Amino acid sequence: MSTDGQLVSIVLPMYNAASYLPQTIESVISQTYARWELIVVDDHSTDRSLEIVNRYAGDDPRIRIVQMPANSGRPAVPRNAGLRGVRGDWVAFIDADDLWHPQKLDLQLGCLREHDGEFCFTDVAVFRNAQSIAALMARRFPASEMPCSVVGHAKLLWKNVIKSGSSVVLKRAVLDGRLFDERPEYKAIEDYLLWLELHQHRIKQSYWLRQKLVFYRLSASGISRGKTGMLRKNVRLYREYVSNGRPLGVRAYLYMASYVLLSVSRETRFFLTGVLRNVSAFLRWRSS
Repeated sequence: MSTDGQLVSIVLPMYNAASYLPQTIESVISQTYARWELIVVDDHSTDRSLEIVNRYAGDDPRIRIVQMPANSGRPAVPRNAGLRGVRGDWVAFIDADDLWHPQKLDLQLGCLREHDGEFCFTDVAVFRNAQSIAALMARRFPASEMPCSVVGHAKLLWKNVIKSGSSVVLKRAVLDGRLFDERPEYKAIEDYLLWLELHQHRIKQSYWLRQKLVFYRLSASGISRGKTGMLRKNVRLYREYVSNGRPLGVRAYLYMASYVLLSVSRETRFFLTGVLRNVSAFLRWRSS
């Protein structure tokens, strides 16, 4: 399978994202792989988001806009509207406040070509301002520096290692008409559910590029930040998910326990990192 010259359709849902959109769109325009189309789906924004995208679309014919008639209140709806209009051989996603490394598409398509793969995702770095990731954005990677892991359905059930939908590139044919679940109770985990279903029914495995090629912006309003709410959503997913024609049964409780333990471990690590950062800043101040 060759990915040379094949079109990548990128779906970008947006709602009142004027503060971040220029950086996000610029990170797509800056891709070293230039054969792409960007489908921006406006979920009835009330700020300057649509004006900003119209300006970019006027300068670059690869950018087109889909407007929702009313605000849906959840990202699955505009994502699905974008998916219905894709033209490319490959599909990628980017959220309106995330950024891509300039080589992201190039390196992922190279991985897919090398392994004859159909689904690829990358590591993700979190940030609060673009200045903090300037060095990472400026780094250039030769293909030889692309360590890659294989992920199957069983591993994905134990842990959602796909940290951001903005990191995913998949073959359009893999979707086979499948869309994100638009039910409100699956808001913020609709992507995890779709990745599970694709790994179970459509692909044997995906490829995980172990480099930080996607930059996830931390914000107080992020819908995936409420820990209790996310726990409830994951409990629902495991209780309702069907594997090999059967509910998970007892395994659902094991997956729930794994989710809780990993979440506690991650939060503890973030807390300790913050403490060490503050102590280091204090010591530098004392010595200055």
